Amino acid sequence: MRPASVVGFALFLAGSAAAAACGSQASTPAAVPPADSGAPTAPSPDASVHDASDASVRDAPVDSTAPIPTAPDSAVPPSAPDAAAPDTSQPTPVDPACGAPPAGGFHPYETAANGSVAGPDVTATVCNAAASVLTNRNGTFLEIASYSNVTAVTFQNPTDANTPLIDILVPAGATPGRYSSSDAVNCGNVQFSYGLPVPPGTDCDGGAPPQCPPGCISACSGFGCEPCAPNPPFYGYGASGQTGGICAEVYTQPGTLMGSWTIELTSVVAFQGDAGGLQGSSYATVHGTLEAQMLGGGGDAGSEPATLSLTF
Repeated sequence: MRPASVVGFALFLAGSAAAAACGSQASTPAAVPPADSGAPTAPSPDASVHDASDASVRDAPVDSTAPIPTAPDSAVPPSAPDAAAPDTSQPTPVDPACGAPPAGGFHPYETAANGSVAGPDVTATVCNAAASVLTNRNGTFLEIASYSNVTAVTFQNPTDANTPLIDILVPAGATPGRYSSSDAVNCGNVQFSYGLPVPPGTDCDGGAPPQCPPGCISACSGFGCEPCAPNPPFYGYGASGQTGGICAEVYTQPGTLMGSWTIELTSVVAFQGDAGGLQGSSYATVHGTLEAQMLGGGGDAGSEPATLSLTF
């Protein structure tokens, strides 16, 4: 199982607006999508940054670190199923700055994706995210995700950032070539998100739920509201296709493309073993590059640029 996306960028922003309507109540995405039902759907504003990957289009393990208090834990990838040898047509690149991923950390069809995130408000290096090509009844997709026990994201700015999440699911092909967000089949998402510590001096005791002091949140339901509690800052960046990121069998109500991405695949080799996915889904070992021009930031800003560059 692969880790799935956590929220879509658009949904993330919508969630923030909804939280504002409930005083200082806010929502922090968390990445625990349901197992692949065969038809990808837009992620829920629950653990990622924005409308980030099609949670339902993939069958993924979940990733967890010390979560932002408002975001539920996501699991780590299960041990890889017995399967035939992975792609040996081209060696998996090992970035000297990253080293090889831990033995058993990836499924046998996955390749290490290394690179960087750079923007005015964020700078980080990425080591050992997991890349593969997924094909199911909805199409063929490049899928890249972070595993909490394997992937390392080191922040140069802000240095106190935590709980990073990378979640990518965008249309690609079963053969080498160039694919981009301007192609005819335009769906999918690229997501990158992280949290920050609760600001010093945050005091939630003076709130009357659902009205909470700045930096605090109250979880409300039909049974009432919980006491105000610290709500760590959350930052999300992403790019999404014109279908709002949903890659399903029927595309309806196209929206506006946000950001962009370009993929160069140099090698795609079908995995012949048991990948442990749902019937009708298959994986391929892939090598190449991805560059995504994302937009995002903290709170409702959503307009700061950041570039995600990965080699796998």
